[in-house]
Amino acid sequence: MKFLRFLGARWRVAALALAAALVWCGHYDKWTVASWQVPTDYEGDAPEILAQMRAAADGDMWPLAPKVIERLGAPFGAFWNAFPTPDKPLLLLVGLLSQWIGLFAAANVVLMLAPVSAALSFYFVARWLRCRRGVALVITLIMLSVVTITAVAFLMVARRERAAVAAAGEQADVRIAADAALNRARARILAQIASSGMRESPTLFVSTNFIAPFYTRGFTAAGQGLPLGAAQSNQWYSALANVSYLYQGRPFDLNNTAEILEYRRMLANLYYDPRVPVVARIGRMDTRADSFEDRFYLDLNRNGRFETNGYILQRDVAGRAIGTNRVWHVGDPEWIGVLADPDRPHSGNNRFLYRIAYLVVPADQTVDINYSHNQARNPDATSSQFFRNQGVAPWELNMAGLFRDLNTNLWQTYAYSTNAANAGLTFEHALNLWTHRQVATVSGRATAQDILAEDSRPQLGVAGDTAAASRVLPLNGVDDLS
Repeated sequence: MKFLRFLGARWRVAALALAAALVWCGHYDKWTVASWQVPTDYEGDAPEILAQMRAAADGDMWPLAPKVIERLGAPFGAFWNAFPTPDKPLLLLVGLLSQWIGLFAAANVVLMLAPVSAALSFYFVARWLRCRRGVALVITLIMLSVVTITAVAFLMVARRERAAVAAAGEQADVRIAADAALNRARARILAQIASSGMRESPTLFVSTNFIAPFYTRGFTAAGQGLPLGAAQSNQWYSALANVSYLYQGRPFDLNNTAEILEYRRMLANLYYDPRVPVVARIGRMDTRADSFEDRFYLDLNRNGRFETNGYILQRDVAGRAIGTNRVWHVGDPEWIGVLADPDRPHSGNNRFLYRIAYLVVPADQTVDINYSHNQARNPDATSSQFFRNQGVAPWELNMAGLFRDLNTNLWQTYAYSTNAANAGLTFEHALNLWTHRQVATVSGRATAQDILAEDSRPQLGVAGDTAAASRVLPLNGVDDLS
């Protein structure tokens, strides 16, 4: 009889544990082997706990030992000692279990044991209070159901609230980043106005980050040992300019231990308009070694190539240089990293929060007649040689089309040709307007310099009237309307 009672008691305990485990599996849909290799949650504290379990599996979470993970938190390692971890022994056991069945499976097993242990604890407490075995089992099952329903409801509400808070936080970060980019662009506009003394001086420009031609080995801000702002810290500031992803004329070899150390030192120099290393795979299914690219620029024209900014040689479609003079070009906007503490260089405890990029296009230069229309097919011809091509720049804006749509009773004739002179009153008037705003004289036509008096001539440059707001400025450069 005692043996049967023993088996009966053990059977009830096993059935209760199995019922609690089945309830958990049903709630998280853990009925297949593959589903056990998927975490139950990716939000909240889940990533942190999974990271600690992985660190325990790798031997980095021993009790009474410091928690510094060298392979995380570049360039100096992750420093976890600021957070107390009273459950290190449990994490160590789970880490050992993950070495056998995998990280996510071990995490799921531990989560399943939580309701099982709670049900068994309630059952044994009920038996300790001398409740009958059947009554204790029924009460335990009822309480398990109530606790499960309450926990599920709480988790659903908490997940919804956490998602709402996370979305609000991300929106706030986006607004702050947008404000930072806007203020940065405003500062550059004001700088151009202040340096030239003319409110019409700002031109098209984009955001640019700082990068040196090459990296000098060992020359780092961290190695100078000088405080920020000290009078003798010129070398410190010079070291902050030692930022380049080229080491000895080639990319860093991150399979080389010595170059990994230099790469980390270079990352610690990121301070001046930093180019943050953000590497992305070009295609999800592309497994080639060169299928990763450094997204340091915003490819607005989607050509897959980086158009640099600054003075560069003009080249033809074959890549051959056109002449020897370097011409100023505005290329793709470049991403600029923003640090948590902008007054200190990048480090393990001074992370990048976001990146900004901007494109400033003066509205007056997009609609001004100085930048519209062209005589591309034959600049010296007296007839209209306008050519609209692919619409890559404002000089392909067709002023004849504007006249035609503006008043069809006045401009009645319009004939555009792709291989001959354009005909009609609209193109003749567009050519007249275009010609009078140019520096180069078209045969038989007067320019603005020929017509206007000397004291009222516009300030003309290579591309036309640089008084972009259509305001006439005297040659002495004095802005009479300011």
